[in-house]
Amino acid sequence: MILTVTANPLLELVYIKDTFEKGRNNRAAGFLWRAGGKGINISRQLSALTTHSVTFLPLGGETGKILRSVLEQEKLTFSPVSVKSPVRTASILQEEHSITSAFSTNIPLSSSDIAACIDKLAKMIVNVELVSFSGSVPSEEAAEIYREGIRLAKKYAKVCFLDTYGNHLINCLKESPTVVHVNADEILPHFNSPPPGEEGMKHILSELYSYGVKQAYITDGANPFYASNFNYHFKVTPPPAAAKDATGSGDAFLAGIIYGWYNDMVFQESLRLAVALGTANACTIDICRVPMHEALTLTGQVIIEPVGQKMKLIDDAATFH
Repeated sequence: MILTVTANPLLELVYIKDTFEKGRNNRAAGFLWRAGGKGINISRQLSALTTHSVTFLPLGGETGKILRSVLEQEKLTFSPVSVKSPVRTASILQEEHSITSAFSTNIPLSSSDIAACIDKLAKMIVNVELVSFSGSVPSEEAAEIYREGIRLAKKYAKVCFLDTYGNHLINCLKESPTVVHVNADEILPHFNSPPPGEEGMKHILSELYSYGVKQAYITDGANPFYASNFNYHFKVTPPPAAAKDATGSGDAFLAGIIYGWYNDMVFQESLRLAVALGTANACTIDICRVPMHEALTLTGQVIIEPVGQKMKLIDDAATFH
């Protein structure tokens, strides 16, 4: 089983209109509630790849009740922890060619709610094969959900994925998750003046390997980026695409990596699928609903080049069975 953990879920109210006029009263042509948060997005993309997962998240307040209903309508399997803090919200103006978002401030979890999340995670992780910890945290204290979750995954020999950002990032990395995905602009501030360009990325990848990270992916939007498999480094160039909205593209990417591990795909095959999913997601206003057949039309256009020492030609499938 795959478990996705979202410490800071999001309830989005999406207003839809061909064009919204700034400074004017606008009547939307339609609206909908949508579930957000990186772990939820990953589960949605895995579902589009006909792969089942369970979403773990705190739910509280009236907004939590609405989010529960939205997840049920999407037919996403989820395992909530009841908390006192309401789920944060966002308002989205969705036009024909653009998206404008406004987010509420984070609503911290209490110490007892954090403890309840960790207690339930400890019971669930025992029974899963893969677990991802994805997205922001509602407060620095709540980052302990991710840190302790990684420790639990290691204790029970589970494959663990991390995709988060903020002040807690380095402490989470030092807990040695198996696989890390992070944006370049999110990780660079945590390293003291790495060399510019490719050498800087290779330096960071080597640092992550020294922490115990087996695979790392430092993406940079639609630009070429760098990845590692153990201490072998690669430059990756995504296919050209006419992007509409990149929201969720990083989550679609990580869903592809998780799918690869779950299905024992070799590193480069999994990476090609992940890049294709992220690219295809950016070409639509939908979030993490890319079907496999659409992604496969792009995998052949992904360029993967080794940089530095060359990897031996071995079967490097991400086996965890």
